[in-house]
Amino acid sequence: KLNNVDPNINKISEEVFVDFIYNYFQESDVEFVIERRLPADFGYDEFVDLVEYYENKGYYIVASIVDYLSMMKKHHNGSNGGLNYLIKDLYNKTRNYCSNKGITYFTGHQLNKNASMIKSGANGNYIYPIKAFHEGCLADCIDVARETDTLIFLDLQYNHVNIPFLLLR
Repeated sequence: KLNNVDPNINKISEEVFVDFIYNYFQESDVEFVIERRLPADFGYDEFVDLVEYYENKGYYIVASIVDYLSMMKKHHNGSNGGLNYLIKDLYNKTRNYCSNKGITYFTGHQLNKNASMIKSGANGNYIYPIKAFHEGCLADCIDVARETDTLIFLDLQYNHVNIPFLLLR
């Protein structure tokens, strides 16, 4: 147990989890801020505005997490590029902006049908399918791998008594 919280995530209510995160950061004199935005109304420009808003209030931002950057609003900028180009451009601009400001930047990215086939065993019989995941398993835009500093695949597995554990590659 950590701070009297059972480590079994399946037994933790959302309220207890939020309180745990809040208290953990408060003990370190770090403020953890969550902003919820609709992807259709929130793109790169709005992200920059949000960072500047907090900086102007005196915050020093050490990290930013955007849940699925590829879902954010994209700007066409007159290019004839398709979705692949628009997502790559969004990753490139956001990554470079955060890097320039010294902000560690995290985002998730959906996997495609290749990953589903690997996981289901259709592309071979893998004990740990995550070992077979590759850039070609990224949905909508495999080029995002070129725009990131690190690419980590996560896969939820279950042991022989059906207890979940997370694998990273």
